Amino acid sequence: MEDYPFYIQAQMSILKNIRTGQGHPYIDPNCLVGDQAWARWCVWNKYFAAVKQTSIREEVASDFTKEMKKALEDAHYALTVRLGDLDKDKLYSEMPNVLRWVRMNVVSPIFVALSPTAQSYIRQHRPKLGFDLPKGVESVGDYYKELFKDV
Repeated sequence: MEDYPFYIQAQMSILKNIRTGQGHPYIDPNCLVGDQAWARWCVWNKYFAAVKQTSIREEVASDFTKEMKKALEDAHYALTVRLGDLDKDKLYSEMPNVLRWVRMNVVSPIFVALSPTAQSYIRQHRPKLGFDLPKGVESVGDYYKELFKDV
């Protein structure tokens, strides 16, 4: 039922491109039923299924990367406002506060997942995080290094 609008679009797009002599074929509601209509749908669906899948994957991937970059920018802003100049020692000493800010959704967990300083602190002190570290954030690792050069 969810493909019904696509079914109608497939019928119309194929029928409008059929030329018989000088004119177009007569299109009426009966063109939506029957074996020929089903054959037109199968041809159209096979072609556009591949196009639809690639466009969806690209759209989701780009949106996900944009969201992660936005989260890192927000984390950079929040940390510079609260801590001033960022360096490794200051960040390491303030890491309990940073983890608290992550739990309060002020700083994104993506920052903690990518930060070597945060990972070092977590390995040494083993605090209870209270949040899950996101997976698959390596795609913005270069952006993290560009944004947090000194940390």
